[in-house]
Amino acid sequence: MRAARLAMLGVLVWSGCSGNAPTNPSTNPPPNPPPTAAVFTISGMVYEIDAAGRRPLAAATVEIADSTTAAWGQYGRPTTDPTGRYVTGPLTARHYLARASKSGYIVSAVVSLGYL
Repeated sequence: MRAARLAMLGVLVWSGCSGNAPTNPSTNPPPNPPPTAAVFTISGMVYEIDAAGRRPLAAATVEIADSTTAAWGQYGRPTTDPTGRYVTGPLTARHYLARASKSGYIVSAVVSLGYL
């Protein structure tokens, strides 16, 4: 019997916004304020996990999807480097899903990411 190998997705969200806060905030904000222009990246690591422990997994594909459509890869398909790390391109504020895969491995569980 052959043991299955599991790819585990570890995700960190780093973000940065640009713009200035109003100098005199209003006590009565408008009913529909404009959306913020938050731009950020998703980065993290993919690990191989088995009885021997956890090790970074190189050359795994990470797929990013909008949580409302679940169209995998819609927001990128970065590949992990030799240390198992990946970084997406610039994204805008919304709720995302991420998963990792590699031939010979079980697809990782879906990770829910939110920046709203």
